[in-house]
Amino acid sequence: DLIELTLQLQSEVIDKRKRLADLEDYIDALLLRVIECSPRLLQNPYQSNRRLSSP
Repeated sequence: DLIELTLQLQSEVIDKRKRLADLEDYIDALLLRVIECSPRLLQNPYQSNRRLSSP
């Protein structure tokens, strides 16, 4: 039982590492697209061209 549990947990860790790597790749690609298309979105602080009127 303990060996089966260990093997199952190792399998889960491998799956989670793959999922994490896939998510990191996705975020990298998404960030690259933002940098290429709309780098202003990453400015700190972000200010849009539209200004809200004060009440």
